[in-house]
Amino acid sequence: MNPNIEKAEHVLNIDDSDNRPDLETVLSTAVFYGLSGARAKDIVQEVVTAVASWKDIARQMRLGRADIELVAAAFITKLRPL
Repeated sequence: MNPNIEKAEHVLNIDDSDNRPDLETVLSTAVFYGLSGARAKDIVQEVVTAVASWKDIARQMRLGRADIELVAAAFITKLRPL
């Protein structure tokens, strides 16, 4: 999966009307995917944990500083406690 810093919207809607990548929308639509709210929050936390060390992994893979900084915005999200 390649991070896309210019992605303000998805091609397909996440819910009935919203195609913006937003965690609140994702969580509010959990039932559409057969998930409870608690399970959806667990999955979000798993993903947040998995990508938390992405910069370290990028450095280990010998990506250059400029490339890392170029995509950094794709990994920044304002997460409130779930």
